[in-house]
Amino acid sequence: MSLYNKYRPNLFREIVSQEVTITAIKEQLKNDRFSQAYIMAGTRGTGKTTTSKLFSKYVTCESPSEGEPCDVCGSCIDAKAGRHSDIYEIDGASNNSVDHIRTLIDEIKYPPMRSRYKVYIIDEVHMLSGSAFNALLKTLEEPPGHVVFILATTELHKVPATIRSRCQIFTFAQIEVRDISAHLLKISRFENINLSEEGARLIAENTDGSMRDGISILEQLSHNALIDAQTVEKALGLINEKHTCSFVEFLLDRDIENAITVYKEIMKQGKTTSQLIESIIRFLAGAIMCGDRVGEMSSTLKKLIEFKRNVQKESNIQLLFNLFIVDACTCTKVIDGALEDTLNKVDKRIYEIESFIKKVVKNKSASGETPKPPYNIDDKTADKHLNVKPVQEEVKQELASDNKAPIQKDDSELKKANSERVQSLLGRLNKFQAKV
Repeated sequence: MSLYNKYRPNLFREIVSQEVTITAIKEQLKNDRFSQAYIMAGTRGTGKTTTSKLFSKYVTCESPSEGEPCDVCGSCIDAKAGRHSDIYEIDGASNNSVDHIRTLIDEIKYPPMRSRYKVYIIDEVHMLSGSAFNALLKTLEEPPGHVVFILATTELHKVPATIRSRCQIFTFAQIEVRDISAHLLKISRFENINLSEEGARLIAENTDGSMRDGISILEQLSHNALIDAQTVEKALGLINEKHTCSFVEFLLDRDIENAITVYKEIMKQGKTTSQLIESIIRFLAGAIMCGDRVGEMSSTLKKLIEFKRNVQKESNIQLLFNLFIVDACTCTKVIDGALEDTLNKVDKRIYEIESFIKKVVKNKSASGETPKPPYNIDDKTADKHLNVKPVQEEVKQELASDNKAPIQKDDSELKKANSERVQSLLGRLNKFQAKV
């Protein structure tokens, strides 16, 4: 038995990272107020089919409790083994014709053999033909009281609106990297697989939020004495994170020589340009979420995604990517990192000045004065707390440096907005000098 099937959840509480959806379903089941038609929608490996199976297991269970099947009765055992006479699992991809649906409709009028309900799970329901959907429509609108339909799909937008309107829809989100990683480490302990935390994280990052894919990769690598980051990189054909990080740093710093050197080293290791592009996109997306050099990284990410889209059918992608590196390293910086640091410094300094002036006003008010600017602060105190000239000069220098850089057509609006921000901050700094 594969690890994925071996560790498929047997209870709702074992499903990972879908708490909101599972809680809503359990409340309906616990109160015996569930619908007769559901759609479970979401990307692959997020728990749609597992939840559908557990739903059918619950409604056919002989002694369910608090929204969970007992998991020990004969009905639960048969449901888990896939042999329950009142649970029907249908593959919508291979049973997608109108004749298949008509046969199903003929069957549903008969009562269940051993439980209160008959459950029909139609997987990949979006694969049904238009006529098959039309045949199913009337049954979903007025189903027999003993029937529950659960439709699972990875492409909800392909399910006709007439079908969606007759079903309760539960959406399954992609599973978080940390949740997949933690679950893989848990399985590895049970299976005596030597999986490192870095290896688990790297597997999780390359599953697109699919728990099934993560467990499949773990099983694929389980013969290794140690599954660490290097093992995962080699098995999945990934590029070393350090190389990706170095390449991006050189690209953002406009260091064309070192950027091309790192690129050549990656190619010598047998990696492809397409793999490098995917690695850079993942790295930039993660770095942007962390708030690191957001302006530059966002601009580079946008250009890289556009480049990927334009060259995906080209045969000489390696040459074209060399040209992309040259272009990225010679174009104007949209937001200069040093300037951004300075602007943040000014924001902080203004806050300090505002706090000091509020303190002065409060003290003067407490002593019975009516404080109005200028506050007649002595020179020593003013120099210590209100001296904004060094900061002003630094901002002006950065602004001058920024304005001397050649402006590309696409960068002009951003550069204008950036300059306006600097001028605004300088104006705010100037007003404090009038209060001294």
